[in-house]
Amino acid sequence: MQTAEEIHQQAKVKAKAFRTSQAELLEIIIRIDRHKIYQKYEYRKLHTYCVKWLGLDDAEAYALCGIAQKAQVIPEMKTLIDEGKLHVSNARRIVPFITPENQTEWLEKATTLTQTNLRREIVTYYPEAETKPRIKPITQTRSKLEMGISIELEAKLKRLCDLLSQKTQRAVSMEEALETLTDSYLEKNDPIKKAERNLCPDRIKTPKPGRATSAQVIHAVNLRDQTQCVFRYSDGTRCEERRWTDRHHWKEVANGGLSTVDNLATLCSGHHKYLHSRNLR
Repeated sequence: MQTAEEIHQQAKVKAKAFRTSQAELLEIIIRIDRHKIYQKYEYRKLHTYCVKWLGLDDAEAYALCGIAQKAQVIPEMKTLIDEGKLHVSNARRIVPFITPENQTEWLEKATTLTQTNLRREIVTYYPEAETKPRIKPITQTRSKLEMGISIELEAKLKRLCDLLSQKTQRAVSMEEALETLTDSYLEKNDPIKKAERNLCPDRIKTPKPGRATSAQVIHAVNLRDQTQCVFRYSDGTRCEERRWTDRHHWKEVANGGLSTVDNLATLCSGHHKYLHSRNLR
């Protein structure tokens, strides 16, 4: 049976190895980001590459990617991590705020303060850091939303609750008010809902070369793709991006491609560039 001293020494060795392995992984991620190697493996974001290819969980990938990208601007951050003076957990906390101008101050705080005291320092200078929006699951059908809002928005939400309460003749909760506001915006602006209301398949005609994409074709593509990037990774999973999307022509317009439903697809900007750079379908 091992003695307490032996277990203690093993713990010290493993802890040092853990810190070393984090620093070494960070160095590799920096090189991957610097040379955009993740793009060669079909991934438009470094974070996605770290999760899908390296097998890191979302939080680990988010932290390491943020540190890797900031360390290229502030090399001293990486030096302190290599030397074991700056822990990854504290480095992650200062990434959103550290700049070349204030790096001396924040690197000193991050290397000398505990996580709790560092968090207090950050909130003192950047109050918005403590109000980063978070959605936490409560039950299978309920989640908890935590976020900070401006005094102006608070007043608007209260006014909305007042108006809805007056209209329905009952006390309307903040959740109901937000749901009403969200439903109203989506009904008016969501491309999928627009497609559901306005798509008439019998009105889709074969476009003439050089003509702008018709509204009916756009509706059909949005409804089919659900405004989500259709690119599939080598493991068969689909890109989850629903922001920053483009309409891609499988057969390029310059080569005679038409703006038909079958020749159009929704791609995120990253995968759109990826396909065009390789001239692949």
